[in-house]
Amino acid sequence: MPSTIEPHGGGFRRDGGGASARFEANLARDLNRISGVTITRGHIAQGMAYESLMFIEGKGNAANVALPMIASLSDAEAHFSAIAPSGSHRYRAIVDAFTAAVVNEILNLGNDR
Repeated sequence: MPSTIEPHGGGFRRDGGGASARFEANLARDLNRISGVTITRGHIAQGMAYESLMFIEGKGNAANVALPMIASLSDAEAHFSAIAPSGSHRYRAIVDAFTAAVVNEILNLGNDR
């Protein structure tokens, strides 16, 4: 009587051992045949890198949208401060509050990943 049971040329051992490397390779090969997709550690790393890139690009796009808005508000602040100097501290507060809110949103963008 053989000391091992070898489905697909290797695998479960009667002596209590786990799956052999050959069994794992055969399993991966069989799964690849069934699914038609080969998933390796490299693919997983590539997917994670792509996700990080999209995350960074999202923050960059948000900043590109926000910066002209902040610049426009700053220009309006300067304009209104020249017309009505008594309200300049209020104009500055509006621009600062908007800027802080935008910075906070960009910093927290994607933190739910």
